Amino acid sequence: MRIQDRDNINVYPISAGLNTSSISVRPKPLNVIRFVLDIHLGKLATSLRLLGFDTLYRNDDYGDEQLAAISSSQKRILLTRDQGLLMRSLVTHGYYVRNTQPQQQILAVMRRFDLFTVVSPFQRCLRCNGLLTSVDKESVIDQLPANIELQIHEFHRCQDCAQIYWKGSHYTRLQNFIDEIMGRE
Repeated sequence: MRIQDRDNINVYPISAGLNTSSISVRPKPLNVIRFVLDIHLGKLATSLRLLGFDTLYRNDDYGDEQLAAISSSQKRILLTRDQGLLMRSLVTHGYYVRNTQPQQQILAVMRRFDLFTVVSPFQRCLRCNGLLTSVDKESVIDQLPANIELQIHEFHRCQDCAQIYWKGSHYTRLQNFIDEIMGRE
């Protein structure tokens, strides 16, 4: 909102003793950090999920109205590359992701919301955001490639989409990514 002709503005010095405790320009901070992301931030969504953050993202069917409504009703921080989306009145917690490089995006979000101390990697499904639970090898053995069945003994399954995870050849790359992000704190 911009100042217009005939607007009345009162300015008081700190020493005036004005009680400002009931005046708030910013919304109250969220108790739990959760995100919803627009269509332009798919790689950022995957990175946030990898680091353990509750992150809603769909690359095909969240419209601007729906993103604003989800942000408001579920008390989620809206991350977007669309400044107009952040101007919607429903959006009380949002952040414009300036950078287009995924590695720089995750660092900017981690720094902006001071998330380095609450990282909990490998807790969420990278596909759907569901929580992962440990499962016995016997319960998933019929769903595993033959070479994995012989080499790996620890498995996790998404509670929502049933995707199975294990520490395969990609694990070292993901762990290196996490270490690099955490080293940039």
